[in-house]
Amino acid sequence: METQQPQAPQQPAFDAALAVEMERRTILANLTRAMKNGASNFYWIAALSVVNSVVNIFGGGIFFVMGLGITLFIDVIAGGVAQEFGGSPIIIVMGLLFSLVFDAIFVTFGYFAGKGHRWAFIAGMVLYGLDAVLMLVSQDWLAFGFHLFFLYGVWQGFSALGKLKAFEAANPMAVPPAEMMR
Repeated sequence: METQQPQAPQQPAFDAALAVEMERRTILANLTRAMKNGASNFYWIAALSVVNSVVNIFGGGIFFVMGLGITLFIDVIAGGVAQEFGGSPIIIVMGLLFSLVFDAIFVTFGYFAGKGHRWAFIAGMVLYGLDAVLMLVSQDWLAFGFHLFFLYGVWQGFSALGKLKAFEAANPMAVPPAEMMR
């Protein structure tokens, strides 16, 4: 009497096409994440600038070096002019509103850069670079250094966007990251 050996379960066949597609999706996800991380620097710049303005209004005397120098400049000028007019809160509020316009511009850059618009990265880097020059002229070396650090972070996002666009052009069958999440 012969005994039958138990058969090992069959392994699914290796699907090369599936492996390639998974690799494509991984590359797309990584490049998209890097692009969005670079774009998020604009949100940090805007948020820290708002905090700087609020702290300045209440006489805190400190500021985040990553925030916008132009808004700091506006806040200081508004505070000085307000003192000349007997501490007028209207002038301080006007200065705050003017600062918030610059902050809103950087939020807009963050939004559109996060959606993959090159113009937002470029315009944001140019304006933040000009703001870095303002820090350089005022000889605030720490703020200038942090501006360069944040510019590098934005550049990383812009670079990832370029690689993402090139990858999508070279791989038209690749699934966009938004569809991968479904």
